[in-house]
Amino acid sequence: MRQRLIGGLVVLVIASTMMILIFDGGGGYSSIAVIERIPERPLLEKIDPPIQVIPQIRGGSVDTPELSSRKNPSADLPQNKVSNEAAVIIPIEAIDETPSLSSEGLPEGFVIQMGVFSNFNNGERLRLQLISDGYKAYSRKSSSENGGRMTIFVGPWLDRNRVEAFREELNQKYQVLGLIKRYELESL
Repeated sequence: MRQRLIGGLVVLVIASTMMILIFDGGGGYSSIAVIERIPERPLLEKIDPPIQVIPQIRGGSVDTPELSSRKNPSADLPQNKVSNEAAVIIPIEAIDETPSLSSEGLPEGFVIQMGVFSNFNNGERLRLQLISDGYKAYSRKSSSENGGRMTIFVGPWLDRNRVEAFREELNQKYQVLGLIKRYELESL
C-alpha cells in the first residue's frame, strides 16, 4: 500500500513537471499585427448655396403647333392663352441649412426608430417593406442576456422638422409611432 502511494506521488510529480515543460505559454503562437488603413480626412471646400430662380409668365398666348396637331381626348377642353412676352425673374432666398457639428466634426442628424424586435424575421420584414416603399431604412443588431435584438431605423436627415413630417407620414402608413433619435455612427 505504501509503495502504491509513493508510486502515485512520483507519477504525479513527473506528470506535472512534463506539463510545465510542454505548456509553458511560450508556444508557437505568433501575434499578427493588425494595421488599420484609415484614409486621411478629405479637405472640403465650402460651396455657396445656389440661388433658385422661378420665372413668372404674364398675359398673352403661347403658340404650340406640335400639341395642337395631335388628336387626343383632352383637345376638346378649353385652352388657356398664356404669353411669354415678359418673364419676371424673382430670386428666392437661399435657406441656410448648415447643420450643427458634433464633437467628431460630423453633422448632427436625426433618425426615426421604428421598433426593436427580438424576432429578427419581423424586423427584417419591416425593413424590407420600408425600403420597397422608398424610405432609407437600416437595422442594427445588438445582443443582451436574453438574446439578440434588431432595431429598425429610418433616415438620417439633417432637418428636425423634416424628420417630424416623415414620422407623421410613417405613423399614418404603418400605424407605428416612431421615436426621433440622434443619428449615431455604428462602431465597426
